[in-house]
Amino acid sequence: MKILLVQYHDKDNINSREIKNVVSNMGVWPPLGLLYLATTLKKHGFDAEILDVVARSLDSRGARSAIINARADIVGITATTPGVRGVMEAAGFAKEGGAKVVVGGPHLGIFPNETLSFPEVDFAIQGDGEIPLLRLVEALSSPKPDFSSVPGLVYRENGRICKNNVYVETNLDDIPFPDWSFVDIHSYSRADAARPLATMISGRGCPYRCGFCYRGVGGSKTRFRDPISVVDEMERLNRKDGVKEIIFCNDTLTMRRNHIMAICDEILRRNLKISWQGATRVDAVDQEMLRLMKKAGCKQLKFGIESGNDRIRELMQKKITKEQARNAFRWCRLEKIRIGAYFIIGYADEDGGTIQESINFSKELDPDFAMFYAGIPLPDTEFHELAVARKKIDPNYWRDYVLGKRDDKAPYLVDDMDRYVQGAFRQFYARPTFLAKKLFNPEMWLSAVKRPHLIFGLFFPRNYE
Repeated sequence: MKILLVQYHDKDNINSREIKNVVSNMGVWPPLGLLYLATTLKKHGFDAEILDVVARSLDSRGARSAIINARADIVGITATTPGVRGVMEAAGFAKEGGAKVVVGGPHLGIFPNETLSFPEVDFAIQGDGEIPLLRLVEALSSPKPDFSSVPGLVYRENGRICKNNVYVETNLDDIPFPDWSFVDIHSYSRADAARPLATMISGRGCPYRCGFCYRGVGGSKTRFRDPISVVDEMERLNRKDGVKEIIFCNDTLTMRRNHIMAICDEILRRNLKISWQGATRVDAVDQEMLRLMKKAGCKQLKFGIESGNDRIRELMQKKITKEQARNAFRWCRLEKIRIGAYFIIGYADEDGGTIQESINFSKELDPDFAMFYAGIPLPDTEFHELAVARKKIDPNYWRDYVLGKRDDKAPYLVDDMDRYVQGAFRQFYARPTFLAKKLFNPEMWLSAVKRPHLIFGLFFPRNYE
């Protein structure tokens, strides 16, 4: 039995809220989730492949040909709600090829029934996918499949949709390291990372309750890998696959202080020389931790600041203070760790004044780079509830969008958001003080040579959708 796992392109995602000529030149992320799935299947003797439509720059015609020609018995596709149109297109191609189709990802935690209402989809998985997908493949390999015992599975039986209990992996060390031979590691890059690069996790889950974020089913349950196992994987990536930099994809890399400190101690004990980076919170770092992280190879940290207005940040339930942000950024500069900052503008109850406060605070913090995103009230978030309460969005918008009943974008909560986001980029990057700081920075000029379109996009953002 052959299983094809697909990362599809963002076709018809009308709810993207990014500056296209910035994001399109940032690079392509490796499909870490699919690598975990494929490796688990391989470990148990199944024939698995990964088709990364994004990395291969395939259009719909090319993707259709690749999916059908794979002649897979099962095709698995990962899905987010804004990108569900593309997922359904890929599912249709898989059906043309005669495959069973299973869809996973955060989308299924919200709209499992709606997803199964499409004839192109046979199964869906809610929660961590490694064990559920393995059990599903085993079931389909048997003469008399029993789907009732497959954890996390959503399926049809006698004309009705059945949902088994959501699966959350409690012991991450039971999952094998991702096997990077499934993809061409050299086809992935990020503007702020050395190549070859790889992505990793040292834990899953996030206990915080930020109002704009969808955590997913089981996503608030935090689980950590053994620090020894984490460094084992880092060492393997470096020595076997030639990886020069690792990007940790944890929601909050430094959430448990003794965990990240133990990882750093182990890196130093082995004298492992590899750069790494990740995302965290300003209230989850201190100078002693950052000093050890830098010594162990940490090159860059990215922080979600979200808003420069205290009232809006409180409404977001971000639960950080400006002083915590100032301290974290000061400590990173002292330890020579590059800093990235993220802001959401256009949240509930925002106006031009609060948006300008965020831009002003980004300039005060003065990170090495900043990204600005228009707020989008994703389904099953508090932000969405606020938008509904303020009559800014139809409460059934996302369900109707998923079912293909509407083709309009989810509305902004602030008028003229494209102008505000573009203005934020221009105000941050076109500052004389910022340009002067970067003037004699070799890394800046190297980036300009390697990715001129990205540099242009930061100063002259366009194609905003």
